[in-house]
Amino acid sequence: MSILILATSPAWCSTRSSIIKNFTGQTTRKMMAMWNATPFRLACTATPAPNDHMELGQHSQFLGVMNSNEMLTRWFIADQNNMGRYRLKGHAVKPYWNWVASWARCISKPSDLGYSDDGFELPPLNVFRHEVKSDISIDAGDLLFRIPDTSATAIHKEKRLTAESRATEIADRVNEERGEAWIVWCDTDYEADDLMSRIPGAIEVRGSMTDAVKEERLVGFSEGNIRVLVSKPSIAGFGLNWQHCARMAFAGLSFSYEAYYQAIRRCYRFGQKRPVDVHIALADTERAIWDVINRKSGDHEQMKVEMYAAMRRSHESRQVKIDYQPTKEIKLPTWMRGAAA
Repeated sequence: MSILILATSPAWCSTRSSIIKNFTGQTTRKMMAMWNATPFRLACTATPAPNDHMELGQHSQFLGVMNSNEMLTRWFIADQNNMGRYRLKGHAVKPYWNWVASWARCISKPSDLGYSDDGFELPPLNVFRHEVKSDISIDAGDLLFRIPDTSATAIHKEKRLTAESRATEIADRVNEERGEAWIVWCDTDYEADDLMSRIPGAIEVRGSMTDAVKEERLVGFSEGNIRVLVSKPSIAGFGLNWQHCARMAFAGLSFSYEAYYQAIRRCYRFGQKRPVDVHIALADTERAIWDVINRKSGDHEQMKVEMYAAMRRSHESRQVKIDYQPTKEIKLPTWMRGAAA
């Protein structure tokens, strides 16, 4: 798992920092104001700024290093060819990451801190994408064919039309390997209903359940008493250790890279001994989601590369040794002259 530790020097107040990523969120504003005068602050996250450098600016502002607006003005430009999305100025890439490395650290494995990776080497991660054909003649209105709207605000209408096909695709994979434990992720209740009707013996953890029922079922899966668990990343996608499971499926994806990344890391984490297979079912009308997830994943990896390079630069030490050439004769102090005589 990749971990970014963002801290001032000195640092003490700790937070799981994904909560402060939202640039305009009320929680973010309140937290910044609440700890503005705290001299020791620490922020930690496993998915830092894969798609928006403003998230790093939020961390910088929370830690009292630099306001996010000042960061954007200094190193970024609004790209009008890309809907005004901020991008690093060409000449500012190295200076920017040098600055980030002055108050942040990015850690993926013990060797990043100079330790041995023995016992912390992950097995292969195998991702399989299964594309489901969508009938674009359905819900076409006065048109001959439906024009899918894959925007973040309208994608659920499109996803509802393909929910059954995606659930069938995933159920076939799960039912083929009845000897394996499976985690099956979904985004909506209707996707969960379709999955539950197709996977014998599956147990669901749903948001409307009581905390006691959720806990009982999550513990049951952790202890191996439940073979197939169906839930949403927003419910069970954070903080749980399920290294006993090496099979996972998504009956669809959202545009959230963080939810996708964290869900996979429930199984694919230190302590996992077997290759992890991840199956993803997407309709051909939902390719835009896959493209966004891939782009954010690439941005995440590039951020880690830049951070590692900047951290190495920050630790470089150069010493110039000059032989001492005395120019004055040594004189003993008065109190020592008597002893010497």
